[in-house]
Amino acid sequence: MLAVINTIFVQESAEAASAQWCSVTDQLRPKLPKVADMMVAAENEVLPFMSFSVHAQKRLSPWEIRGLASAVCQAAPAAAG
Repeated sequence: MLAVINTIFVQESAEAASAQWCSVTDQLRPKLPKVADMMVAAENEVLPFMSFSVHAQKRLSPWEIRGLASAVCQAAPAAAG
């Protein structure tokens, strides 16, 4: 699941990240509806950095970006159960 979530954070723009977020959510919904609902609820909290300038985004380390994706994945088992 982390690989699918990571596809969100490699997008070039906030709009593309939001579109990918929706795509990932739609992919997860059939098997993990609670996770999909959690992602819908969390989108506005997780994606704001994508609206930063490219320079500011580059100042975020890959570990910080991976941490955002990991937080979503760690919450997924709780939401799925």
